[in-house]
Amino acid sequence: MDFNFGHLDVVEIDDKGNMIDKLIVPYRTDGTSYENEVSLRQALNIVGRWVKGKHKTLVIEDLDTSSSKRKSTYRDPKTNRIFHMLPYSRYLEAVQYIGFKYDFEITKVKPAYTSVIGKLKYAKRMKIYSHIAAAFVIARRGMGFSRNEKTPKEYKHLIHQLIGRLCTITVANISFKRYLKIQSEKRAAR
Repeated sequence: MDFNFGHLDVVEIDDKGNMIDKLIVPYRTDGTSYENEVSLRQALNIVGRWVKGKHKTLVIEDLDTSSSKRKSTYRDPKTNRIFHMLPYSRYLEAVQYIGFKYDFEITKVKPAYTSVIGKLKYAKRMKIYSHIAAAFVIARRGMGFSRNEKTPKEYKHLIHQLIGRLCTITVANISFKRYLKIQSEKRAAR
């Protein structure tokens, strides 16, 4: 499941990693924090019933937004609103609760580049939205297809160009400028 601003995207895959079905569940983001939380819980209930009916495991991203909140890493107002609208711990509690309520397992996977990989590898080829493609990558990682879920080599330079434009990104708790310095030192040492 891909957790997005205003909607949850869920994908069902088979044992070979092929997409079988998809679900997009909207939730409110324009009300009070209480109304938004209730709306998110209702959306998660829909997801819970869907997952239970499919007899599957729900795979979610293991996000850690606490450091991004503390460091104010995200400058985009929409992204800030996502992170401050509902604490991730509450979202996680709600997901754990629906797993318990509907009796299915929840697996967490690393969120690194799921959106980028989904958009570049699957969105155009499968004619699906980028958020569904990200949910597809998350589901495949949950099934152990992570070695195949890497950014295609032909796109890596584009990602580095994009990251180069964003000066406030932190990579693995290292400031981006320091990350670039380390990378250039590694290249120089070769």
